[in-house]
Amino acid sequence: MGRVVILLVAVLTFATSVRAELVSQRWAGGGVPATHGKTISVVKDADGVRLVIDLSAVPSGATVVHASLFCFTIGDVQPTELARIVPPGGEPLELEAPWFRSFDTTDAVHAAKGELVLDVERFDNWDPSKTYLDIRYEGTAGKVPEQVTGVRVAHHDGQTFVMWTELPAFRPAKDKILWVARFASGQKDEQVADCPGVGHMGKPNLPAITNKTLRDLQGLDSKNAGRGVDVFRVREVPPVMYRIYRHSRPITAANLKDAELLGEKEPLSAYDGDMRRTYYRGEFLNQREIPESLIGTWCYDDYKPVMPGEGLFVHTPAESGKRYYAVTSVLAGTENASQIGSANSLAAPIDEARGTPRPVLQRIQLNNFRPETPEYWHILWPAPPRANLPGRPYHIVVTAPPKFTEGDPMDIVGFQRGFNMVNHNVKIPPDDALKLFVESQIGYFDSLCFSNGRGTLKSFRESRVGFFPEQYLLTMIRWCQDKWKPQRSGLYGTFMHFGVRHPEIFGYLSFGQYTAAYNYQWTRGSASLPRYLGPRELAVTAGGESGWEMFNLGYYLKKHPERDIPYMFLISGTGKTGGHTAEFGWQDDPRGWAALRDARQPFVAYWAGFRRDGEQYQAIQNGITWGKSLPAFANCSLDNNPGSGDPNDGDPYGQINGWLLWDSVDVVDEPIRWEMTVYVTGDCMENNCTVDVTPRHLKQFKPTAGQTFKWTNTTLADGKTIGSGTVKTDKWGLITLDQVTVTKGRNRLKITK
Repeated sequence: MGRVVILLVAVLTFATSVRAELVSQRWAGGGVPATHGKTISVVKDADGVRLVIDLSAVPSGATVVHASLFCFTIGDVQPTELARIVPPGGEPLELEAPWFRSFDTTDAVHAAKGELVLDVERFDNWDPSKTYLDIRYEGTAGKVPEQVTGVRVAHHDGQTFVMWTELPAFRPAKDKILWVARFASGQKDEQVADCPGVGHMGKPNLPAITNKTLRDLQGLDSKNAGRGVDVFRVREVPPVMYRIYRHSRPITAANLKDAELLGEKEPLSAYDGDMRRTYYRGEFLNQREIPESLIGTWCYDDYKPVMPGEGLFVHTPAESGKRYYAVTSVLAGTENASQIGSANSLAAPIDEARGTPRPVLQRIQLNNFRPETPEYWHILWPAPPRANLPGRPYHIVVTAPPKFTEGDPMDIVGFQRGFNMVNHNVKIPPDDALKLFVESQIGYFDSLCFSNGRGTLKSFRESRVGFFPEQYLLTMIRWCQDKWKPQRSGLYGTFMHFGVRHPEIFGYLSFGQYTAAYNYQWTRGSASLPRYLGPRELAVTAGGESGWEMFNLGYYLKKHPERDIPYMFLISGTGKTGGHTAEFGWQDDPRGWAALRDARQPFVAYWAGFRRDGEQYQAIQNGITWGKSLPAFANCSLDNNPGSGDPNDGDPYGQINGWLLWDSVDVVDEPIRWEMTVYVTGDCMENNCTVDVTPRHLKQFKPTAGQTFKWTNTTLADGKTIGSGTVKTDKWGLITLDQVTVTKGRNRLKITK
């Protein structure tokens, strides 16, 4: 701790005003840097657990403006039950919005006489060693940190970007600031310029520092940990934070207590640390950070960067109007709330307009596999309802080949933050389609929903499962569609439970090159459910449904049989016992396919590498015109048997609906009739089969429950009618033609009133 104290003294200054000032200080135990250290203790005895806080440093009679008790859990896990911390003779402390990481302790501190005792009646996974109390009161400031300077603010697309010059300890030396003419997925293709100017694709050069410079500013270093990287501290840095305020009037020392405290930011908030490159060999062995990695700063508007040495905070206002902003420095809990002036407080308001945030273009990156196809790297700072908490940046990448024009295809894939992100996610972009890469809000988890208390102290019992990732992904897809105007999309990656709910966006979904999770409760993904949603009995959506069942494809299909889903192209490429299937288990795949079959939804499934280059595979990838009516095949006589979920049961490899296709061009979908040509593929060993056929994705032909229709089945090769009859719709208005014959000679199915 000695080295920290030296740093504190080095950056503390004296406030010069003699009037009553807003004093903001921290009380903590021995492990947290604070104005008043070793003033919090935890007492455990037969009467329970008590938090005892020595408040003798608060001047007698001082007006307490506000007090917040900050608490943490072990591993930052979300509590299961509501934390219950009770002051003497009072009600339990309440969590403070919008971050829900602290408890409002104002009344309790005001009533305390030199010492505050709080009964901790319940607090799941509480880590007492990190607890601290921040108190704002009127008094004499005394020693305060050096103040922030250079505050500037910009607003566009419903978001306000607040920037400031950091304290000296977090500013890189001028000779460490680089100007990048070209970022690239391959490090050898990156170009560094001598100064600002024009770089790659006619865009301005962008500022950056190296990973070594960033680690030096953080006081950190790293070393090879075998299968990972061990990051460790080599130098203490000042425990600084920055606070961002907002007000309808110019913010001064006198009215700071009335301003809205939007949040806090740690130092070095302007850098995209995920641009860091990591060297490795083989299966991610012998990893080490590459010191020369270029670490860019965020751009607050397209190609308008925050400069090295500045901080950044992004706010999404809920209403339009003119607002003033200010930023203050906090050192070890002591805030400089007394020195507010033109350097850290706006003299003129910023005009804010409520709106939908858009991704901000950060850089156009060269792809080292296809240099002609640029990578457009963006950042979005989502806020509710697109995130449960505001302000975290997410990467959005679009690749657009030179020959792309409006109406060409678009694919969508999710990716994870972190490890070699600049070159591990895009890799080889398609040369015939737009591709949208969206960073997942939770890595390796479906972009649908999670607890609205995630990242806070709100318990699972008082939280609800919210559909933040769904709204976030929808916003990104619609933004991309509006900007580039592609045709309907294919979807890859971990978005199954999102994708099935949005046939208005996706023509088809493709999953399972490694594995697919049809029901998280039957896969290793089940460990994610209590972590991200809460225990089964507490994970409930705002609509009263089980959060766990949101990740059960069978549940959704059974609840909504009348709804269409995109065509599902499903591959278990490694078979029943190999690759990722051995890790996640085979039991989920047969259940998912059976749910699709029973729901009469359109899909095809292959397992163990079966027919990956067959006629149907090629047609679905390249030859189907999406946006028209689709057939849902079921119970085909050519189907293989995937078994019960036991790898030893059923066929070791095979397909379901894998020998069937349809003509997507000559579909007839009119108010009183539906027609479609279906057939057995030419590479099938059999000439014909029998199969159930249910028309899906109907546009004009809209049967209702209980109607009777006529149907015929005509072989186009010879013009013969080989089947006919009447069929009655079920209670959802669905029509299924049972066990009709389909041949290589192509069959025209016709349904009329």
